[in-house]
Amino acid sequence: MHNIVLANGSITAKKGETSAEARKRDENKAGRAALKKAKVEVFDRFVSPGALAHNKFLAIADKNQKPVAAWTGSTNWTSTGLCTQINNGLLIGDAAIAGEYFTQWKRLRDAGSTFPPSLVEANSAPKAVGQGKNRPVIWFTRTKGKVDLAALDGVLNEAKEGILFLMFQPGGTATLGTVRKLQQQKKSLYIKGVVSTLPPEAEKTGDESAVTVEVHGDTKTTVSLDVVQPQGVLHPFASWRQRSRATSSSRCRVG
Repeated sequence: MHNIVLANGSITAKKGETSAEARKRDENKAGRAALKKAKVEVFDRFVSPGALAHNKFLAIADKNQKPVAAWTGSTNWTSTGLCTQINNGLLIGDAAIAGEYFTQWKRLRDAGSTFPPSLVEANSAPKAVGQGKNRPVIWFTRTKGKVDLAALDGVLNEAKEGILFLMFQPGGTATLGTVRKLQQQKKSLYIKGVVSTLPPEAEKTGDESAVTVEVHGDTKTTVSLDVVQPQGVLHPFASWRQRSRATSSSRCRVG
């Protein structure tokens, strides 16, 4: 049996429209109807604008409804998300971890289109799985008091050799701010990462292909980098289809 908690997309309130009114609109209307037609049980979670139901995970259970695996990551489960975006996906074949994700799915299902205190309280406690010093810890959002970010700072501050990271629109403070402080305080750390948003100087000059950054190591050096940002494809494979038709016509004439 398939069950899904489905959001209403990323809604922007129109002029003169309240958030409550805007939240009634559904960008996923067609997909919601298709899922229901396919006998999938759909639970609505309409929280945009004001929030995003960005819980992109799947809990997989066996025929006895016992969780056996979990799929998580940043991948958006739409045709454009799967085919035109670069994201990550992680399949975890661990029953204990799958159980935590399944429990969280039920919390979201029961929350409906709200963020009740019970959900936030549950999210604010880490879910440690397994035994030993290096056991995985799972966090869900939203939390209270930014305890999840504080926990992440704790991991970064304990780094002994290096830090590798990927960040999506992080801003200049929070976790990226912690990394920058560590660049200054712990010169021996090997720190490399990718941030999706260009720094302010590129936006001010309008030149998005050249970005000046400071590299911290044994010495402080300023370098210029060539940056290529992802762009949408307005007409996917249009030229490929045109060539395909021309080739087919040519073959027909030869025949």
